[in-house]
Amino acid sequence: MKEEKIIVVGHKNPDTDSVVSAYVWSKVLSRLGDKAIASIAGDTNKETELVFEKAGINMPKKLDVKEALLFLVDHNEAGQMVGNPENVIGILDHHNISDFSTDKAIYFRNEPLGSTSSLIFKVATEEGVDFDEKDIFLLLCGIISDTLKLTSPTTTEYDKRLVDSFAELLGEDVDELAKELFEAKSDLSDMSIKEIIKADYKDYEFSGKKLGVGVAEVVSISFFEEKENLITQKIKEIKKEKEVDHIFFAVIDVLNQSTLLFVSDQDDKKLAQEAFGVEDEPPFTLKGVSSRKKQIIPPISKILKK
Repeated sequence: MKEEKIIVVGHKNPDTDSVVSAYVWSKVLSRLGDKAIASIAGDTNKETELVFEKAGINMPKKLDVKEALLFLVDHNEAGQMVGNPENVIGILDHHNISDFSTDKAIYFRNEPLGSTSSLIFKVATEEGVDFDEKDIFLLLCGIISDTLKLTSPTTTEYDKRLVDSFAELLGEDVDELAKELFEAKSDLSDMSIKEIIKADYKDYEFSGKKLGVGVAEVVSISFFEEKENLITQKIKEIKKEKEVDHIFFAVIDVLNQSTLLFVSDQDDKKLAQEAFGVEDEPPFTLKGVSSRKKQIIPPISKILKK
């Protein structure tokens, strides 16, 4: 067994798939002979907390990763990682490959699946690693959360097969479990608007232009109705703090598969209108849009890369 401990960690502003992936992959590495422990990179949401509570497992803690060997899960962009990039020894991810680079060879596995939870099960199975029922429950929740119960355009047939087999093994009702998870994630009652915008926020860079996109996945958009002025004000504040060129806040209605897109100023309004082909005034209603990774970022980045 190797003596130096590896910290497995997901991206900043962790979601359920990110935390589940860090926890389960740390167990996989340990079973393969490494000394590994999971960490979180920031505050978790209520959905993630519920998942670990239902599984009867303690949530990973936020560890000091400055000098540690790092294995990244659910991200590969330098702007979304914590710790020293030079200490990264491996990456497992299902997002687009960014410009993150290293001066040495590392383990890198990237596949276009609906969640990193799916990828972890695939890789671990190839390595002959078995899972207990608590691991399977966590992975099931990670897939349901990241694919919006298999409705996201990122969903693959592999994700669907895993959800079916996991649910049958555990005796779980997927519809009921998803409803419980989404309702927990939608409970924003104890958060300020600014906290909500930053809770699931990611930074990107395209052709030298810095972009920030915050997302809130909810079962009802009623909480955000008649708050346009306040939301716009807070987006402007975050735009200044983050020093980004453009910023958007997307409220994704997971039940109706649509997005309410808020912008900060006229420049962002014009960018959104060009990217999504909309002509009305913000916030823009984007029907059929439910994925930041596959439906929000690509059209915006296309414009920024021109």
